[in-house]
Amino acid sequence: MNEKTNHQDEINALKKDILFKIDLLKRRGALCGELNTKFTNIGFSNSNTFKALNAKIKNLDSGDVKKQLTQVQQVIDKQLSDHIKFTNKRAYFYALPKVELNKIFSLLQQPNEFFLLGENNTSFNLDELTHDLIETSLIVEDNDFKVIYLKNARNRRDNIRIQGEISKIKSVENEEIIDLIKVIQYSMNAYDFIAFDLKNEHLIIGGDLNEIFPRQETEKAIEKIQIAIRKLGKLSDLKKKNLRNCVENLENEEGGDVLDHAFITADGGYNHAGKSITSGQDVRKDNFHSDGIKGKEADYYGIVKAYTLQNEEKVIVK
Repeated sequence: MNEKTNHQDEINALKKDILFKIDLLKRRGALCGELNTKFTNIGFSNSNTFKALNAKIKNLDSGDVKKQLTQVQQVIDKQLSDHIKFTNKRAYFYALPKVELNKIFSLLQQPNEFFLLGENNTSFNLDELTHDLIETSLIVEDNDFKVIYLKNARNRRDNIRIQGEISKIKSVENEEIIDLIKVIQYSMNAYDFIAFDLKNEHLIIGGDLNEIFPRQETEKAIEKIQIAIRKLGKLSDLKKKNLRNCVENLENEEGGDVLDHAFITADGGYNHAGKSITSGQDVRKDNFHSDGIKGKEADYYGIVKAYTLQNEEKVIVK
């Protein structure tokens, strides 16, 4: 009896963990289609919504349930980790000598008044923050490139339609309620980061959830980290670099696919913004672009570019 109970407890714990992480991916703005592909690869039927994926986990009760759930947990752990590491980030670059980079990297791993040392630097702590401090999290080290992820709290607002509640509201003469919206606020962990490019001697500060929160909120979080780093390292100044010139370099670079770009010709006669986000094709190869840019000098002021990694995953820079 105890063995059966323990087994069911393990099943329930696995389901709870998976459902929590599916919800977290949804809140972070992940695409259901990406997760659905991973699910179908391990034997689940096709799903179009996060709600449908949740239902599959909740209702899973036949076959080797524990084995199936363990496979799902492995898939979703990687999906969530990758999303936290790489997706929805806004980053700024700061030129800094290698000696200063190494000093700051070392100081961030010691008790200090600006950053609270997290209990674990080998994985992301997903527990909700209960304080207003910036907490260190996962640390990734390579020979010439190191990253310290930070855990920070952001308050998010969502609008939810509650049309079913309309009948409960007392009517007013000459008025009809046709829609009802509830505004909710909840706290989310944002995993900002500080990267140390020792080879090129640059500090990089990145804000998480850039496409979830208003730009000014991400900018505010980055500025807060920048000020703390400057004080921690006793730096007289730390100015972000202007990367405008990189846009043209990315356009002319043969590698990667340009999914979106914006430019104006030198004579001001041709202003073009072209997108290929859905098709994933390189917009430089379409006839409209080739004809419009032919024989003209262009000033590029925006770009979205995708690079395919060795494992066929893509990283998008914009």
